[in-house]
Amino acid sequence: MHTSSTVEVSEYAYDDHIPDDSKVTEKDTALRMALSNLSGEFGKESMLSLQRFFGARRAPVISTGSLRLDQALGIGGLPKGRMVEIYGQEASGKTTLALHVIKEAQKLGGYCAYLDVENAMDPSLAESIGVNTENLLISQPDSAENLLSVVDTLTKSGSISVIVVDSVAALVPQCEVDTLQCGSSRDLQSKIMTQALRKKHYSLCNSNSLIIFINQVRKNLKLVEGSVRADEVTCGGNALKFYAAIRMRISRKGLLKTEDKATGLGISVQVVKNKLAPSMAKAELSIRFGKGICRKSEALDLACEHGVIMKDGSRYFIKGRVLHSREEVLGYLGANDGALDDVIRTLRNCDVKKLQEDMLHACNAQIGICYGTLGSNLLSAKQVVALCNKYDKNVVKFYNVNFRFGTKIKVSTATSPRLLGQFYPPSGAAFVPKVWPYIGSVIKFLEENFHYCQSAHLFAFISNRKGIGMDYALFSAPSSMVRDGFYKYWNLFDVLVDAYVAVEKYGGNKVEVVVSETGWPSAGETAATVQNAKIFQQQFDSACKRRNPKEA
Repeated sequence: MHTSSTVEVSEYAYDDHIPDDSKVTEKDTALRMALSNLSGEFGKESMLSLQRFFGARRAPVISTGSLRLDQALGIGGLPKGRMVEIYGQEASGKTTLALHVIKEAQKLGGYCAYLDVENAMDPSLAESIGVNTENLLISQPDSAENLLSVVDTLTKSGSISVIVVDSVAALVPQCEVDTLQCGSSRDLQSKIMTQALRKKHYSLCNSNSLIIFINQVRKNLKLVEGSVRADEVTCGGNALKFYAAIRMRISRKGLLKTEDKATGLGISVQVVKNKLAPSMAKAELSIRFGKGICRKSEALDLACEHGVIMKDGSRYFIKGRVLHSREEVLGYLGANDGALDDVIRTLRNCDVKKLQEDMLHACNAQIGICYGTLGSNLLSAKQVVALCNKYDKNVVKFYNVNFRFGTKIKVSTATSPRLLGQFYPPSGAAFVPKVWPYIGSVIKFLEENFHYCQSAHLFAFISNRKGIGMDYALFSAPSSMVRDGFYKYWNLFDVLVDAYVAVEKYGGNKVEVVVSETGWPSAGETAATVQNAKIFQQQFDSACKRRNPKEA
């Protein structure tokens, strides 16, 4: 007997129907009601917000004290508000690296805590590395529960920048302290860590503290296909592996020797997990016994690689000086902290510049306009002039030489609205006489380079949010004139006309005034919806067609 089946195949087509405005409005209303219900039932923290998500991703970082490791991490250091695990063999530099992180946090004015479970903290080593031990909180809890309670209290206080737990492997459960009959120590450690980290994970994100767990490795023997295999495992179970945003494995590479005497240790740090950048990057570091990471030597090597310090044979050129040996350069950097800081600062800028260059080279063909801004509403006209000159000489030259953008480069300027001496009616807008010399230079810069003038049209909304409604922002004339301190307008279009007229009156006929906003307001508030952006654009286009700015 033969059986057969028939499969009916249907053809599907993409739904290219564009919903009308009424349906979009219904969806927006439904979404706002859902968010309001969530806030009422579960509190503000249940609110869904893409802006909050990206704000959390832009967490500040603390340098590890090593430029190479900061580069390998991809974000310039270790992120605050996260957990980090540093694990490896004994005497591989785990504690030294953690102390360097504390040092960098203290340099930024932060308070740090060192929880010494192993009872092996060496204050003299910490001081030689540069840690301020007088301003360092040190605790030696007698059980795992007490330690995790200390971590929880410090985290919730929000006042601690870095908390170091040294180490997870040395955590002793309380029941093991009280009695000898307590079951498997490994199972208890795992259970305690799982419960504690699950509770701390959320509070840690809000506290902006960095918790570093130092961990040891063990050999786990397995029988695989008749042979014994030793796998490397960390202590404390799998919870820390999951909750840690970054995991770094440290291994020893060899000894550093001077005249047959061991003076240091070469280590390799591999980023085996990284939630904020690509993982599996590796950094090779050198540690001097009693001094920590060889920062000067590392900076010199990187500076030569990036051309920050020029090297010709055995000669080095730095800040107009010619130094004739590596030892002489290291001595100069050691004796001049300012010179070392300048080199490190330049190297960090090189990383940012390299990232920008890679992105621009990859997207050059698709770039229509390279758009930048100069100044802000807080800058004076004189300050904007200085920025224009610097931009023209340095930035424009850089982009043209490296990427041949040519006329693709467009710049807009935004200056304080107080520069307007006359603002109503908009057709009479003019700059105050005392800024004419500076404004003339700005307008000349914009004309000669075919750049734009940006109309910062939200200033009449900043200090009077309650008194200025959507009818003002969306060009619907309100019942009365809107007043905001020094300014008074019927609607937002009048504000835009001010910039147009003032620039034209001063001779900037060739300068194009652009509106860089597509919706109102731009601060991510409840009114910043797709629907309002559409209305804004439609009303703006309609107002431009209906009203000549000169007749406003």
